[in-house]
Amino acid sequence: MIRVKISDDLDYAGKAITILDVQENYYRQGKFVDGNLKFENVEKGQYLNPSLVLHQHQGEEFLHALAQGLAEAGYLPDISRDKESELNATKHHLEDMRNLVFNGKPPANK
Repeated sequence: MIRVKISDDLDYAGKAITILDVQENYYRQGKFVDGNLKFENVEKGQYLNPSLVLHQHQGEEFLHALAQGLAEAGYLPDISRDKESELNATKHHLEDMRNLVFNGKPPANK
């Protein structure tokens, strides 16, 4: 399972991104080499330098743009999907309640 950890990087006053492939028998860290993401084996508990460091405001701006791009492409975190399906269930429930209370007719305005 690939995990991405984003943290504040105090050395550069920016954001540090560490990419890990965590498996039962091994760990691999993602590193960018010539614009490609390559994975290297690492030992459990080993200190890892970030896979990518984004300096100052550039990090915030990039991460917001990345999140927006991912959402537009349909890559939503599980939390968003859970909230979306919860909202849809609530909408259907309210619709059912309206039908029960008003027998399928909209309420009269006063």
